[in-house]
Amino acid sequence: MTPCNNRVFLSKLLKFTIGTDCEEVIIHSDILKSHSTPWFDSDGGSFTGDESIIIEDTDKHIFSLACQYLYTGDYSITIPGDTPPPGLTFGGREKVEQARVLEGCLFRDTETVEQFADYLVRRIQPRPSEGSQGSYSPTMDYTEMLLTHARLHVFAAKYGLEELRDICLFKMLHLLRTFPICQDRTGDIYPTMSAGESVGGLLDLSYEDFTKIQMPLYHGPTVKIKIGAATYDVSKSLICKHSPYFAAMFKGNFKEGEDQSAVLEEVEGVVSNRSIQLLLQWLYLGRVILGKESPAEWISAMIELARLADMLSIDSMESPITEYIRSTILANPTPDNRWFRDPNTNVHHITPGNIDAASHLPKEHSVRMLLVKAAIEAYLRCDDFKFSEELRNVPDFAADILGELKIALKSVTLEQYTPCHFKDPLSGEKLRFLG
Repeated sequence: MTPCNNRVFLSKLLKFTIGTDCEEVIIHSDILKSHSTPWFDSDGGSFTGDESIIIEDTDKHIFSLACQYLYTGDYSITIPGDTPPPGLTFGGREKVEQARVLEGCLFRDTETVEQFADYLVRRIQPRPSEGSQGSYSPTMDYTEMLLTHARLHVFAAKYGLEELRDICLFKMLHLLRTFPICQDRTGDIYPTMSAGESVGGLLDLSYEDFTKIQMPLYHGPTVKIKIGAATYDVSKSLICKHSPYFAAMFKGNFKEGEDQSAVLEEVEGVVSNRSIQLLLQWLYLGRVILGKESPAEWISAMIELARLADMLSIDSMESPITEYIRSTILANPTPDNRWFRDPNTNVHHITPGNIDAASHLPKEHSVRMLLVKAAIEAYLRCDDFKFSEELRNVPDFAADILGELKIALKSVTLEQYTPCHFKDPLSGEKLRFLG
């Protein structure tokens, strides 16, 4: 985004009350009109709050960085210049361990970091600065700086500042590549990595290897979950904590509670060995690691996992699954996007089967709505819409499309001598309308 023009400084002043300390920040009202935020109603042309707009879930520092972005199109964090706190010393050993922690992922080399980072800001002009002011030193602790980028990213994601969200990730990627991680902050990482070294690192195991190799290492009261010919021994307290479905089964007056064993029937697109293995990996690690399948197969697996989590009443998985699918779509566009954007970019790896499967999720489920958002560009710009059959045969999908289309049409902008554009509901980017 480009910096604001001088007319902004002639607009009405708005007061924001920030954080639990109720600190006041004054900004110009026109700066909000050029962004999609919950603080300005573009339909009614009004601002939320009579005398002051209250934001309780952040602090003045984070909000000031967001304001810096709103006014300039970028933000910067000054590198700390003071000495590290007592006990937080850095030397050669920490640098070696840092490389060990980050190897095997996207930080494996500078070129890979550049590739991921450049993709995030590929449509942002002028290009954001890569990191922070100053130069890096191996004797400094940059952890708080990284956390500031992360907090700003969370703030931007919550309040719909998609471009700022991507800029935060862009800066974090560059910072994570080079800054020294404080031993006191990463003490829990090294034992975890060591425990899985024999199989290439615990967090690098595929879901199949994880259930075969790592799960037997966990101790405590277990229950058996059987599906087909496979049986999984799972921590009872862990699975009952996350799933009311299993809690009622194993802690209630049912046969499963007496036997401490349950048999799950396979259900196409919901219950399978793959979805159960992904669920167990998430329960034990808080994340899933898919193998070398294609992006289309990743999306199918995640939709299946979302339906299983919904069946088992595990609400905490909805958001990370949605973000995984969204990231997969955005990171794997069509191969012929070099000169002109293919209108099928967002749906390139989405199949008609995915649309049908997602329509079985509850109304307003974020995974279901994500696929609808992804389809809007193709629906508006393609003469031969990829999911025309689904529009006719899957009523819930058709209804969702109409609802999301209404939102997209409200974002259409008309400017003199330039093509008509709308805001892509998936990425937040401005895309050319009808052609």
